[in-house]
Amino acid sequence: MADKGFKEDDIELGLLAEVPLSFAKGNRVLPIKKEDGALVAAVSGESGMLALRDLASHMGLKPRAVDMDEDELVELINRSYGRVGSAEEVMDNIASEDFSSVATEFEKPRDILELTEEAPIIRL
Repeated sequence: MADKGFKEDDIELGLLAEVPLSFAKGNRVLPIKKEDGALVAAVSGESGMLALRDLASHMGLKPRAVDMDEDELVELINRSYGRVGSAEEVMDNIASEDFSSVATEFEKPRDILELTEEAPIIRL
């Protein structure tokens, strides 16, 4: 794989939430990050560059392209948007979790005097 000029970890997942997957795949553009007033994106071909210009303009930023092979870009788009879906599922699960049940699972504090009524610990 060619050097992309960025790492996959550089891709801001929150930024991908602003750009539909169909737009990214159809136009061969993957937003990576906002940096120094510019939208950095991986692109492939002329359609990717045009889409980046439109996207950057829409966000009030300057376009900064990282040219990639089309097949590599499509694979990267799929992996990146897959990570967005996974992160959203985790957050949805956390948001819907009922933590009050966790709190009631723990025993209430007991009085020290009550503890003497129980059988002592037997050491082996």
